[in-house]
Amino acid sequence: MKTCIALLRGINVSGKNLIKMAELRNTLVETGLQNIRTYIQSGNIVFESDEAGYRLADLIAAQIHTRFGFNIPVIVLLQDELRLIRDYNPFIGTDGIIEKQLYVTLLSSVPEQAVVDHIRSLDFSPDQLIFAGRAIYLNLVTGAANTKITNALLEKKLKVNATARNWNTVMKLCEM
Repeated sequence: MKTCIALLRGINVSGKNLIKMAELRNTLVETGLQNIRTYIQSGNIVFESDEAGYRLADLIAAQIHTRFGFNIPVIVLLQDELRLIRDYNPFIGTDGIIEKQLYVTLLSSVPEQAVVDHIRSLDFSPDQLIFAGRAIYLNLVTGAANTKITNALLEKKLKVNATARNWNTVMKLCEM
């Protein structure tokens, strides 16, 4: 069994797409996932499965749609993948970096290099972003509510699903 993490985008935000975590856990048991745990109300699920990757993301998304009626993007990665993302955050240890300003955007797949290069050329200062495969490390000096580096922008430009988590959530998911 592999320990996996599913990240749901856009649930329990501003009174929309409301899903109670207990109901979500019970629903996901029906898919064959095991040892299901959730962290906070924003759609962070840690579980065990013999499967991994895109098939699980589709399975979870379909189950949520069937049970709750929402079309929710789901990104699944192995817990070991998230730990590597945690361990290689280029902002950690950099002078002047404040951890509460750090976020990671996880992508459903690795985007095309030409599009990544284009986004890198844009000026988001004082906010910063660094691409690394399916992860984008963010230093949001202006804060998550005020940044120009939004999920909507990234999804539109990169043509992949994206969901962001603050650094504290990344750390907690790695420990679970």
